[in-house]
Amino acid sequence: MSSLDLLPAFIDESTDSQVVFRHILKAMSEPGTIIDMTNNKESYSTFSSLSMQQNKLSCLWSVAQTLLDSDCSVFVCASISDKSFMQSLSFFTGVSFAHDIKSADFIFMSMHELKDLNDFNLGGIEKPHLSSTVLVYVESMTAAEQIILSGPGIKGSRSLALTGLDAEKIDLLKNNNKLYPCGIDFIFCSETSMTAIARSTQIKSGYINSDNIKNKTTINTTEAQ
Repeated sequence: MSSLDLLPAFIDESTDSQVVFRHILKAMSEPGTIIDMTNNKESYSTFSSLSMQQNKLSCLWSVAQTLLDSDCSVFVCASISDKSFMQSLSFFTGVSFAHDIKSADFIFMSMHELKDLNDFNLGGIEKPHLSSTVLVYVESMTAAEQIILSGPGIKGSRSLALTGLDAEKIDLLKNNNKLYPCGIDFIFCSETSMTAIARSTQIKSGYINSDNIKNKTTINTTEAQ
């Protein structure tokens, strides 16, 4: 019998999941705000054991533990589907794995795998809340003006830059907003930070391209309220 190769789980599941959930709520309610998961002691204790291993999925795994349970179905794209992540999803959350990406409640992928909105369940006009939520790993995120966000949860506008977000993917995000109230809610996670772009968020192209984003995260907010 082969042994399980598991990622470190929350030390205190109830407390830690509440901490991360507050961060997720802030990211979703204030699109484009970058949440640094290591900026305060409360957050750091939540996933420090994984972060200290310099695992690129530290933040993504914390979000997964918080949002997923046995009622959820997930689809994990190739770049994320290493043995430890898949086994940890199954062992700690009890999720079922969807064979078809459109039937999944939650989808995990890297930025380069984000290609076509029609790959996802976009929801229906009567039940738009049943659309998929897509969680995307990115190498880094900054507050540089690659894209300019506006809409609910944003006072005026907010700038955001994500590694790997090229012109084609910017168009995808713009088209996603045109589908509102249907469409996809996106959560982007680097190793230690997260941000979100809701389906209600309007997007304009900014002044820099993906090649000019430094491989270092710049934080424009520090903690969830």
